[in-house]
Amino acid sequence: MKIFLDTNVVLDWLLDRQDTFANEATTIIEAAETGKLSAYISAGSVYTLAYVLEKSGRKGAKLRKAVQEVLSILKVMPADNTPYEKACQRPMRDLEDAFQYELAMHGERLDYFVTGNLRDFAAQDTKALPVVTPAQMVKLF
Repeated sequence: MKIFLDTNVVLDWLLDRQDTFANEATTIIEAAETGKLSAYISAGSVYTLAYVLEKSGRKGAKLRKAVQEVLSILKVMPADNTPYEKACQRPMRDLEDAFQYELAMHGERLDYFVTGNLRDFAAQDTKALPVVTPAQMVKLF
């Protein structure tokens, strides 16, 4: 199974955010780490993760180690301009979510887009790439 993780899912895992999907995110990351599934993120997620982790207190070597851990488990989806141009045409309220979704649609054929924020995708046609929460994803594998 191949999935795309929205940035919020990776942050749930890294920051152990108990008010969201930390436990399910950890289960998903562990499955990716052991090869039970392949998980992708965007290059933009890498930047955002580094920024948020630094703001949360991880600096220097601790920050670099955390980002290296992410990169050792998750694959960064390569892209040209196409998904970003298509995202600008999507009628989504949150342009960053549109970027993430189009990027997931652009690369390898993926099975699911995993996000903790379903409401931003509710009005979208997601038949080609279903959008699920981390809890739903855990039940699927």
